[in-house]
Amino acid sequence: MLEANYRVAVDNFGTVYLIGRARSNAESAAAHEGTLEAEGVKKVLNYVVLPR
Repeated sequence: MLEANYRVAVDNFGTVYLIGRARSNAESAAAHEGTLEAEGVKKVLNYVVLPR
């Protein structure tokens, strides 16, 4: 389950900006892939940071 630690911004060209913090690589990948599956999305720019 994803937590509410992301922000999503979308432009008029189908680009989604995914911004936030993930607790693991798996969580980041799930957020990215879920975003790609949304209707009208052409590109996802992932600005999610992972813990050290």
